[in-house]
Amino acid sequence: MLSMTRPGLRSVLLYHTPERWRFAVGEDPVAMACGALDLPPDTPFELAEQVFREHIERHWGHRIEPQWRESKPGWWEADLSVPPA
Repeated sequence: MLSMTRPGLRSVLLYHTPERWRFAVGEDPVAMACGALDLPPDTPFELAEQVFREHIERHWGHRIEPQWRESKPGWWEADLSVPPA
């Protein structure tokens, strides 16, 4: 797992697999951190997104308000730029 103290976030991906909800976070300068949320795959997107934003704030120290777009069924992406905390 990458350091949770990197200077900024540039993109996020939130999706569900048959087992659980998962995420990927693109960090500056060029790095990627991936993980899973402790949520079953049938959890509604709105709840998974809320839990994900809380995870980002807790572990990265950033509040984010992603403008999500569903890139394919069950996969949501957002480009963002968060200044260092």
